[in-house]
Amino acid sequence: MGDRITSENVHRLRITHQIDLSNPAVNMLPAQAIYWLADGETLRIGSSRGIYHYYVPERRMTFSLSFEQFQYDLMGFSPTYALGAKVSRIHIWDIAEGQMLGECQFTGHLNRMYVSPDEKWFLAVEDFNFAFTHKATLTAWNFPRLLPRFNIKYPDRIAGVGISPDGGRLALGIWSKDGNPYKTFIWDSNSLRELQHFAGQSTWTAAFSPDGQRLAVMFFETYGQPRLYNNGFQIWNMEQNTVQQLEPFDKSYRSRFDCCFSPSGSLLITNDLMVFDVASGQLVAHLPSSIYLDRHEPMPLAFNHQETYLATIENKQVVIREVF
Repeated sequence: MGDRITSENVHRLRITHQIDLSNPAVNMLPAQAIYWLADGETLRIGSSRGIYHYYVPERRMTFSLSFEQFQYDLMGFSPTYALGAKVSRIHIWDIAEGQMLGECQFTGHLNRMYVSPDEKWFLAVEDFNFAFTHKATLTAWNFPRLLPRFNIKYPDRIAGVGISPDGGRLALGIWSKDGNPYKTFIWDSNSLRELQHFAGQSTWTAAFSPDGQRLAVMFFETYGQPRLYNNGFQIWNMEQNTVQQLEPFDKSYRSRFDCCFSPSGSLLITNDLMVFDVASGQLVAHLPSSIYLDRHEPMPLAFNHQETYLATIENKQVVIREVF
């Protein structure tokens, strides 16, 4: 492994691995999800065809589990489980055993799935006619027997979702249709009791820090005539109930739909490859890419646990960066 990625050297990240998923030798179709295994050198890659493992030191791809007969539209991962969604069903797989544990039903337009970090439950978010209406259904099931945990029909659009590291809290970014202030809510994931809320602009993404004490949110608002846009990230310290604005503040129409903290919680990276130092709130790097980045689409981001690699999916290609 190389050097650990820090705020001092993150600007030296360079692309060292670039896996073209349209290559006939790989034949995976577009990757949809990525997850680093505990060894820090094996990247799990999920596509509609199946699960593959990419071993970084040897640049070697190995096949793990086939989904050939299902051709899933949406994927989700945890260390133990894989979720695959197609039409109106979610299939749940035990990756190590290579067996399907069962399936769950949904009725709307499923556009996101989340596995709680403690692997005790998973969540499906359905937005009905996603681009034009403001209502959503949140459905959760418990592992491993797939018993229903909760089902909520929400009158507003759920634009951002996050699950705390211990699985006990659920963060929801609300885009209200009736002119009410946009808010981020923190619920108890067992009782669904509201624990905290944060009034502000529309929240498009929500990511818990590894210690569970902070929540990164991407906000989006319009103002003035002609319409102008404010777009940026804030970090909400839930213990102190304080808000930190990350700089620079972006007034352009450039939505950032994904972000993640580094495992130590010292860095935050967005889906347009802007890297912020969490302690200072300052931008420390804007990583270049030789691949076109659609900033209006979600982009999976994943640090390995040792913080020596950063993996992304950029325009159907899996990209791994290291410090040089």
